[in-house]
Amino acid sequence: KLFQSMLSKKPTLVSDCSPLKRTIESCGGGWIFEADNPLSCAQKIIEIHQSGSEMNTRIRRAYEAASGPLSWESTAESLVAFYQNLAK
Repeated sequence: KLFQSMLSKKPTLVSDCSPLKRTIESCGGGWIFEADNPLSCAQKIIEIHQSGSEMNTRIRRAYEAASGPLSWESTAESLVAFYQNLAK
């Protein structure tokens, strides 16, 4: 679902769950709130709404990452090799 969100060209807001946070931080393509903290989430929603051109920049970064270096076409080969090595 994360990559679908990134490809939607809409703001991407994720919790600070390690895999989600790492992905968003790596591309600078979204906002991160503290998990289990509704106030943190609400503050980030307000921040997104008030971010102006920063929102468009982050949306573009997310889209470019999800359709480029993080796309299935780019990551499939190494993932398949990883699982094949597990099976040995």
